[in-house]
Amino acid sequence: MKQKRLFIAQIGCFGASALALAFAGLTNDITRGGRAGSIIIGIIFWLGLIAGIILCVLLSKQRKAAGFDEGKIGLIGFFSNKAAIVFDCLMIVSCIASIVFIVLKSQLFIGFISIALFFFSLEMHCVLNGKNYKYITSNVEE
Repeated sequence: MKQKRLFIAQIGCFGASALALAFAGLTNDITRGGRAGSIIIGIIFWLGLIAGIILCVLLSKQRKAAGFDEGKIGLIGFFSNKAAIVFDCLMIVSCIASIVFIVLKSQLFIGFISIALFFFSLEMHCVLNGKNYKYITSNVEE
């Protein structure tokens, strides 16, 4: 099914964007990548984010064309299904961890990982609590 492939590609793009954030801590030192590494990570981050949003818009157009418009937008909803519960809890925990690592200014690489986890879980919160996910899971055709 085309919608499921778009959905999986969207998650992959958002995952690549978050993974780029996780590796941003490695490019602080010139010996570990320096400017070229920072540019590559920036490109991966923005391409992943923009591609994920474009795929979300394409999926929304297909959902609207099918006449499915149930529920709230993903940003507003919380804990609407099992997968959303996992990522909503991860979002809360990783947000707290990110704040702690930023305030303490210690364990910089772990701080970047917690920020990346927060970013990805926030994206997944919006995706998994949203109308497109409800449309995909309600559509039983393969």
